[in-house]
Amino acid sequence: MREPRRPPERPVHPWAIIVSLVLAAGLTAAFPYLLLIRQLTDPTRNYMPVGALVLLIVAAQVIGPLADRLARRAGWGRREMLLIYCVLAATVAIGGNGAMWYLIPVSATPHYYASPMNHWQELFMEHIKPFYSVSNPYAIKHIFEGMAPGRPIPWHIWAGPMTAWGVLLMLYFFSLLCLGGIFRTRWIEQEKLTYPLAQVPLGVAGFETGLTADRTRLFKNKLMWLGFVIPVIIHSINSINKFWPAFPALQLSGIYIGKGLVQEPLNVMQDLRIHISFGTIGIAYMMPRDVSLGFVFFFWYQFLQRMLLRSVGFRSGVMSDWNTGMNMQLGAYVAFAVFLVYAARANIRQMIDSLLAATRGQREDSPHPDRWMLLGFVGGVTGICIWSVAAGMSLWWALAFFGFIFVIMLAFSFTVSSSGMPVLQTDNRPQDLLVKLAGVPNIGANNLTVMAFQERSMTYGHQHAPLPVICQAFKICHFTGIPSRTLVGTIMTALVIVIGVVSILVSIPTFYYNSGIKLSPKWFFGHANRVPFDVMVSRLENPLPANRIEQMQVLAGAGMMWAMMAARRAFLWWPVHPLGFLVAYGWQITAVWFSTFVGWIVTSLVNRYGGAKLYWHLRPIFLGMILGECCAAGLWIIIDLLAGVSTHSIPIFI
Repeated sequence: MREPRRPPERPVHPWAIIVSLVLAAGLTAAFPYLLLIRQLTDPTRNYMPVGALVLLIVAAQVIGPLADRLARRAGWGRREMLLIYCVLAATVAIGGNGAMWYLIPVSATPHYYASPMNHWQELFMEHIKPFYSVSNPYAIKHIFEGMAPGRPIPWHIWAGPMTAWGVLLMLYFFSLLCLGGIFRTRWIEQEKLTYPLAQVPLGVAGFETGLTADRTRLFKNKLMWLGFVIPVIIHSINSINKFWPAFPALQLSGIYIGKGLVQEPLNVMQDLRIHISFGTIGIAYMMPRDVSLGFVFFFWYQFLQRMLLRSVGFRSGVMSDWNTGMNMQLGAYVAFAVFLVYAARANIRQMIDSLLAATRGQREDSPHPDRWMLLGFVGGVTGICIWSVAAGMSLWWALAFFGFIFVIMLAFSFTVSSSGMPVLQTDNRPQDLLVKLAGVPNIGANNLTVMAFQERSMTYGHQHAPLPVICQAFKICHFTGIPSRTLVGTIMTALVIVIGVVSILVSIPTFYYNSGIKLSPKWFFGHANRVPFDVMVSRLENPLPANRIEQMQVLAGAGMMWAMMAARRAFLWWPVHPLGFLVAYGWQITAVWFSTFVGWIVTSLVNRYGGAKLYWHLRPIFLGMILGECCAAGLWIIIDLLAGVSTHSIPIFI
């Protein structure tokens, strides 16, 4: 069915903006207790966050019957609900494990762990600028080791570094917003990507997505409730087991099927596991079949590649099976991002022409709607470079470093917009590409030092990457007529509140009064904060130049990606989408491959034997599986809080 014509933009009720800001502040303030102290299910994880979606479901069902009446009398209705969802989905995670819980420990880590044994002092400490790091012994000791309740927190010591990092984060997220805006017209109107993750909140709010057989609301469909109850019942059975261990539970994740593969080269699959996620099966049902097949195909392809390399003796060093695959993946990211920019060249040229016409005072019949996004992106990147140069980086290395960050984010966003994959990850970092292409001596200790701080706080939490969520928000606004300026302005205001006020005022006291290194998970203060500096030290102690073999591997990956994209455009029968190659070597694909495979099989069988009519008839079942898994998580968060249960988490989309 053809997607309906885009509705004209209409202002949303001001109360929707106020409510979204209040909820963003309140949820950010609650998450340190929920996740760090009680260790319950993370409602911000994934590109369709459980917390925001459950709030939308509740609002749609409570306010839904009154939505039309409210819309007529006060201008408040379903569009306002969706704006609140978009703002919460894009911002709340940043105040926790999407950025700030990495940033706060990292800013103090070098001065806490530096010792004569690890040589940090000699290798890079001189390159750390005081304006973005915390060096006061009192402030550092107690945020790691804790202090008695009631003792004053040294806010004056943290004020300067947190302000500096807040400015950089705001520039970074503003640049991501503009980057998403640059490509939204191309992806939504011309390439017509399916945006499966945007279809779910649109269906919850009662909007016709143009992809259903009728205009019956989702929650009145009996098939939806059939799919809904399956994950709710199974997750509830497993959660009851948390209260009473004698109660039987069903294993949904970590089902090892490769333990018996101990002989070379089959032992590359020794860690092969099955994870069953009803939500991922539901999303895979809505994926284009070539995309879902691509994820599964390249998951197995990387095993085959590694087995072939091991069989000919490549087990360690730059030619090892794993290193070769990771380097090829780096090249694939760069090639794919170049391809996306090349495909959008006409749109970008129109934006430039429209901007030039505006600066000259020329009148245009139809100015490009996203022209200011291009100007905003250039301004945001300029601000990032100024900050980085002040921190000690050279301008060109700052551009190269953040350029690859945007490459990864752009590739992730297109992948999520095309497939609906709820979470992605790559184990490659921006530094990895630069080191392999240029070598450590050419980059220098000063650049590597600043990169270590920036990389950990901005790129590590791929499960909370903001740009894929922003792209879904643009699709929702495009479909419902929510003004894009309202979305961008509200998100930036919410980020100021989340980053600049709430997160710092709540997270820092949580770390001080509970001891950062004693909080569970011991990830933020015990491992994630040290890894970037340990890696940098290993590179500085053994400053290898660029390796020709690794460079060839990167080029081979880029060439392979370009060849696959060309084949996809040249041959209509090409069955496998190359997007799977981008994530074949990430940890996350090992958690979602089986559920994606199940969804692909079901979709293929339904389309083969029932056609499009049966496909759309059964689609509410799989939407119900997505909503049921999310609601089960939200339900048990509330039950766990009321019952005083800790360390209980429901796996969502893995």
